[in-house]
Amino acid sequence: MQKLPVDLLQGIGSYLSLPDLNSVKASCRFFNNFYCENVSNHIKQRKIIQAVAGHSYVAYLRENGTVFLKGNFDKYISTKNSIFLEVLKLNDVQQISGSENHLLFLKKNRTVCMMGGNQNGELGMGNLTNYSTPQLIPDFRGVIKVIAGQNFSLFLMENGTVYTCGANKWGELGVGDENPHSVPTKLPNVADIINIAASDTHRILLKRNGTVLVYGGNLEGQLGLGDTKYREQPTQIPGYSEVIDVAVGNSYTIFLKSNNKIEVCGSNEYGQLSLYNVKEVLIPTATFIGSVVAMAAGFSHTVFQLENGSVFTCGNNQYGQLGNANRQSSNNLFAMGVPDVANVSASGNNTFLHTKNGLIQGNGDNRVGQLGLKELDILRSTNLPKLNDWINVLEQLSDKKNHDQNTNNKKT
Repeated sequence: MQKLPVDLLQGIGSYLSLPDLNSVKASCRFFNNFYCENVSNHIKQRKIIQAVAGHSYVAYLRENGTVFLKGNFDKYISTKNSIFLEVLKLNDVQQISGSENHLLFLKKNRTVCMMGGNQNGELGMGNLTNYSTPQLIPDFRGVIKVIAGQNFSLFLMENGTVYTCGANKWGELGVGDENPHSVPTKLPNVADIINIAASDTHRILLKRNGTVLVYGGNLEGQLGLGDTKYREQPTQIPGYSEVIDVAVGNSYTIFLKSNNKIEVCGSNEYGQLSLYNVKEVLIPTATFIGSVVAMAAGFSHTVFQLENGSVFTCGNNQYGQLGNANRQSSNNLFAMGVPDVANVSASGNNTFLHTKNGLIQGNGDNRVGQLGLKELDILRSTNLPKLNDWINVLEQLSDKKNHDQNTNNKKT
């Protein structure tokens, strides 16, 4: 018999009451001793396919379409304890995106649920009401990607158009006026878009033909237009094409070209562009990185995955987000040395590596325990198996609780 780890016991205990825990026979036999025959055999394992981090939380998306929240999600979400997980009442989710104030959940039927702060109408509900639980945006379908930014939301539609809502004091929504919009509003004269990216200050739209539209803040040249002027309307980067993917951090942009090379523009304050002796770049500029197949950007650090599977990081390292065992920011690429990486992601001050065996590794900011580890900051990419255990157990406990509740309702 194997005793369930103490931290897993605490995690489960913070979520369910003692009677609920005692009723769960599939996972463990006794609450007081919490002995299990074999946790991994009793609990169905499901992969984490996406992780989105803010300053003090991480939202995890499972392959079965369920979502879990760990940490403190601003004042609009009431978590039981910053150390433990919240099970969000959602299913069939295929993509998540989060800002400091709100979360968006794209469902497999191409509708969108949201939750969080709504002071500027960024939730798209036609009002300014805050929502502490996920709600469906009414009469809004055909969405294939969502982005939650600071006080705004951005939606890519299946027909190649783009919708947006939220704050618009300086015309930052790109809809042709300076009024806030509390329902998703279509960007005029924008079509054939296949991907979108956005920071808190600027937006990037990738067209089917490999050209790029940009708009929003540009103080450090992040729009790649050769100047630092603000753009209210989506503007094409002149003479620029063959782009197949885009990623953005705060005040900088990363372009992946069709030849698997990287070009960058914007702020290089922390070395996030992997360029030397330059503070900012006003036009897309090539970097000396190998054949890249995937990339991700946090607030001010960047992650690259090469064709041979190796992963490199550069930029801000205040919280250990580069994974190089120190806190020194660098424009030098650091080889993380993690084998069998399936894909990479970066969000906020965290880096996540999703391995081929379904595990997730993380490093960076852990000040409120959002990575499920004890240290305040994780300076090396670290397996998060206990986090997976927490999620697996909590999911089955939640499923059983819902099943029992439905059964009781039918009896009455």
